Amino acid sequence: RLDTFIKCPRRYYYQYIKNVGKPKFFNEDNLEFGANLHEALQKYFENSPYKFNKDEFLQIYTNYEDTQLVLKNELFKIRLSKFEKEQNLHFQKGFSVWKCELKIRSEFNGLPIEGKIDRVDINGDEIWLIDYKSGNLDAQSLQLAFYEMLYLAEFHQEAKGRQTAWHRPHDRPCCPAQT
Repeated sequence: RLDTFIKCPRRYYYQYIKNVGKPKFFNEDNLEFGANLHEALQKYFENSPYKFNKDEFLQIYTNYEDTQLVLKNELFKIRLSKFEKEQNLHFQKGFSVWKCELKIRSEFNGLPIEGKIDRVDINGDEIWLIDYKSGNLDAQSLQLAFYEMLYLAEFHQEAKGRQTAWHRPHDRPCCPAQT
């Protein structure tokens, strides 16, 4: 929500304050795919915090994949080999999964705030907050900085945010440039 507000206060107003129905920029397929992916990854890492095995994950993922999104599922499976390699390099450095879908509530200047961190990995004193992205990445997003602040408030330890994506970064403003 914070990113929505920063990019386009008008969109934020109509979407979250006025609760206007789903606008035409809303892609329900991407949302559903992302939600399914998050659930499958959470289930996988609950039982395997020290490695990532593509074949084992796909056995879990088949229970979550939407059969109507055939092309998206197949493209995802192709990209999964790269994800497997990156994750195992990460785990070989000593990291392990501590928590998945960690919900943190805190307060900032008297206002309640909350966020759900996709995954928290730990290697000794080093803590990484992992944010999965199944859609486009925005290099100007403040989501990870927000998670870092929440984590610090809750656990009194600094953590570094990291994005793990299935697509290349893509910046496209939602609103016309403001003059």
